[in-house]
Amino acid sequence: MVNELSSDEENIVIKKKVKQDVSGEDDDEVINTKNRKRHLDQLSDAEVSDEDEDLELKKKKIEEQEEQERIKEEASKKKEEEENNKKNQQQSGYAWEDKIQRPWDIVGTEDNEALQDQQLLNKIINIRDKKEAVNTTALQRGIIRSMIIIIDVSQTMGEKDYRPNRFQNVLNNTIFFIEEFFNMNPISQIGVISLKDGLARVVSPLSGSPKTHIDALMKMKHERIEPRGFASLQNGLELARGMLMDVSAHCTKEVVLLYGSLSSTDPGNIMDTVNVLKEQEIRVAIIGLVAQVNVCEKICKITNMSDPSYYNVAMNEQHFSELLMERIKPLPLAEGSEFALIKMGFPTRIIDSTPSFCSCHSKLNRGGYYCPACNSKVCNLPIQCPSCELMLILSTHLARSYHHLVPLKNFHEVPNEEIESGKIPKYANCYSCKRGFPLLKRVNSSKLLSTMRYRCDDCKKDFCMECDDLIHTLLHNCPGCESKISM
Repeated sequence: MVNELSSDEENIVIKKKVKQDVSGEDDDEVINTKNRKRHLDQLSDAEVSDEDEDLELKKKKIEEQEEQERIKEEASKKKEEEENNKKNQQQSGYAWEDKIQRPWDIVGTEDNEALQDQQLLNKIINIRDKKEAVNTTALQRGIIRSMIIIIDVSQTMGEKDYRPNRFQNVLNNTIFFIEEFFNMNPISQIGVISLKDGLARVVSPLSGSPKTHIDALMKMKHERIEPRGFASLQNGLELARGMLMDVSAHCTKEVVLLYGSLSSTDPGNIMDTVNVLKEQEIRVAIIGLVAQVNVCEKICKITNMSDPSYYNVAMNEQHFSELLMERIKPLPLAEGSEFALIKMGFPTRIIDSTPSFCSCHSKLNRGGYYCPACNSKVCNLPIQCPSCELMLILSTHLARSYHHLVPLKNFHEVPNEEIESGKIPKYANCYSCKRGFPLLKRVNSSKLLSTMRYRCDDCKKDFCMECDDLIHTLLHNCPGCESKISM
């Protein structure tokens, strides 16, 4: 029959069903294994993510430790550099050996407050030592001075170890020096000479008017004259000797040489010129800008009675300015110097209704001073009368020059022990300006760095640092001593 199946066909159908069942079971097992793998992968990913987080935390901790170590190393390096700078400053190196000081490197932090205290204390000590180093002994000095300033304008003055260069720096300091010189020495005279291309030229003649010299130097500065050629010491000294030849015997004759070269190209024997300067009592002081030169040292020793202190070499810009300002004070007279009375005139200013010519500049003007001896008219004082050669000054000029003969004594700093022991009040005012004294204390303790009080030994009055500086630089009289009532 057709509907009836053979035994073989039935077996085949049964085998197919079995195969289908087995394949279905295999598919279920495959799906289960895939799900297990996914689950295992998720678990492994979670474990790996936890391990990564631990590693990142460890890395952050290590980086923080490295940053702290780096900060400590930088702080230690800064301290070492500051200590080295202090040592270098104590050794007083030259300008070209110093490092560039930037203002943002000087700003302090909380970590170095103790170092800032020490630096402030060192500055106060340096200021005090400079004040105490000034010699205040009364000596016989020549207050009527005739000075020639010789400026080196050779090729070496174009070097830039002094800002902006040597020549411009010398010009700026010379202008400031002339202003201060006539402020402290109003009855003196100055002349300026330049050394260039082996020749010596007169920049401004010998005169008692500071405006004449400042205008001449400002003209050189604005014209931007370039240093050129070589310098000749002999020609400069010979020209200075000629300018000082007609100076009166009662005036001191001085030459200040601002020299930036290491050699001198002279037409003859320079020692012959030096011996003539010694015979005419012309004293030479030299300030070097580069290094010590043997011939300069010999010149200063021969013309200054074997005193080597008149030849100095500047180590930097500030030192050069300080050396130049030392020339403001009159030189002490030599032993055995002869003294004579000097005739002077004290004219008064008169304003004329009609303009007339002055005898000093031959210019028309209405106002002026008339010589009491010859009735000649001059524009400004002090001056030597062009007609009768009488010295014409004002009484204030003489008074301003007198303080060099009787200098004011130095004020001494009040020690900290007097405040700590209660001998003097902790809070007090300056006798001059009536302001309270500042109390400089250490950061980590209540100890005083400095009392900031300076006491006069005669009147026992205390003054602040600003008033002390003003009294010794401008007033030259102690307000406490002057306020005493004489019985």
